[in-house]
Amino acid sequence: GRVRTAEHLLNLPDTPLQPDPGARRFVAAFCAVWLAALAGGACFCVYVNPWGNYGTTGYFNLYNDRHAKTQYLESLPHEELPDFVILGASGTMRYSPALLDRLIGKKAFNFGVFWGMPEDFLCITKYLALDRRHKPDALIIGVDTWTFRGMANKDVLRGVERRLLNTAKLIRHLPEANGLAIGWIKLQDCFSAQQYEMAADVLKDKRIRRMAIPGMVESKCFDGSGMRLTYPDVYGNLNTNIFELVENGQYPIAEYLRARTATGGLAAVSAAGWYRFEKPSARRVEYMRQLLRFCSEQGIRVVFVRNPLQPVFLQYLERDDRHRQNEKVFQEHMDSFQRDYSCVRGFVDAAALAQQEGDPEGFYDEVHPATRNCDLVIPSLARLLAP
Repeated sequence: GRVRTAEHLLNLPDTPLQPDPGARRFVAAFCAVWLAALAGGACFCVYVNPWGNYGTTGYFNLYNDRHAKTQYLESLPHEELPDFVILGASGTMRYSPALLDRLIGKKAFNFGVFWGMPEDFLCITKYLALDRRHKPDALIIGVDTWTFRGMANKDVLRGVERRLLNTAKLIRHLPEANGLAIGWIKLQDCFSAQQYEMAADVLKDKRIRRMAIPGMVESKCFDGSGMRLTYPDVYGNLNTNIFELVENGQYPIAEYLRARTATGGLAAVSAAGWYRFEKPSARRVEYMRQLLRFCSEQGIRVVFVRNPLQPVFLQYLERDDRHRQNEKVFQEHMDSFQRDYSCVRGFVDAAALAQQEGDPEGFYDEVHPATRNCDLVIPSLARLLAP
């Protein structure tokens, strides 16, 4: 019961503390379990491979159209490579190379890709010009305000679409990309909660099986000219490919969108968030400028096109303050591109086409125009590209 003073404690014999063997075993066991869990999780992600980070075989959540279209062009002899290349996101995928060929007499290819951004357009163009030693006569580039939406300026590759990152023949042309940087990103992805969650989701989906990335035509997503053939049903609860329904005028998209916006406004429309971003990315604008400098040096002509939007969606979008601000900045960029680069031959703004001469029902959803609306845009592009 004696109270020990500080002086007494200071005068205790200097005996070393003996480690507790039980504590040692606990720490060793904890570290072993932790490392085993990390290794097991990494092996799980590599095997499932939902993003295609670790080879061209996996349970893919998304189809890597960048890889497939690049492989398709890689298989063509030099003399069959296209004179005109259509670039853009999925909204450009029904622009018809065959119609361009009929109007101008030049071979064309639709290299529109899902979530296509300026870094994609730069890499695709450099792949053709530098790797295949083929300078296209012209590029048709589909753009919209969200083409320049946010990308982290410090860690560039974190903001790059994984389908571009995993297409080796393209990503090598992104200035910041090198083997070490790409490897580091893929290593981080191995331990990301997002990839674990996605890997678990694809394993639960009985429709998805482990396979190699199918070729462009074999996938049945695209035809031989690069045009898209499959569109999911977003609003009609049909759970099927609605391509034929829309092409035949049997899908009432305007009615679906009016019903949605009547109760929930713009926020009830799936694509609204694409347009209501905080601010444009200076890096993505710079990628576009790098592309235009390269095209000016190489003598490759460029025409920009803004894809048609479904009128019900467009009317709501035009009332949104944040979109209006992004629209103003977008127009300033388009003006500067036309002013600063000799390769740019014009800009066709077809956003409101379906309010005028187009068909309001000619859309797969609010932002993906069907063939009949895209065909109305192509003559304007052809006039700008005519010899």
